[in-house]
Amino acid sequence: HQLASELERAPSDNVRMNLKARLLNSARLLGLLQADAARAVADLQGYQALPTSDVIDAAWVEQLIEQRTQARARKDFARADVLKRQLEDAGITVQDSTEGTTWRVGMEAVL
Repeated sequence: HQLASELERAPSDNVRMNLKARLLNSARLLGLLQADAARAVADLQGYQALPTSDVIDAAWVEQLIEQRTQARARKDFARADVLKRQLEDAGITVQDSTEGTTWRVGMEAVL
């Protein structure tokens, strides 16, 4: 916060560049600003909230898989990847085959 404030009040371009470098290095050290901006925005667009309980809602999973299937059919692979990551974040493994897409939670297969 302090670096950002100093950056806003920097008296010269040289000072501003040094403060910006310090701010970016500090953010990287904390694990921030690691993703490409375009990818981060794409990931956030249309991101659906995870189920709130510990039990996986099969209807929610099927809905995301259907949306992913439609995105893949449109060749919108960025959207399909976002949906797959959402499922993976919820502990769902998605497997694609010539017969279609199946999913499972943990070690137990769910069709």
